[in-house]
Amino acid sequence: MNNEYKFKRYWPVPPIIDSVYEYQDVNNDKNLQKDVTKFFYKKLLLWISEDNNFDKFKKKINKIENDGIRIVYILLKKFITRTHINWYDLRDNYKLIKKFFYIKLSSIF
Repeated sequence: MNNEYKFKRYWPVPPIIDSVYEYQDVNNDKNLQKDVTKFFYKKLLLWISEDNNFDKFKKKINKIENDGIRIVYILLKKFITRTHINWYDLRDNYKLIKKFFYIKLSSIF
């Protein structure tokens, strides 16, 4: 008996991948961080002027207006490291951030 196969199988060569997709890390985007920081800075000023809970910070409004963006950025960074929420999700967690700002600003001022 002849053990030779009548048909030979040929497997195609796998394609060569010459392109690699790079995805932008949106969480490290400085423009997004600046935009979110400005958003919450404006909200903080609004909370101080209109919300009764934030009345005790009206005495420190000059300090907050002068150095507020830096303070808001630092507080947002602390919030992110503790909760592991991304920068682009911060606006969705509006109420949590408002409570966090109240607690942290109470300890600062």
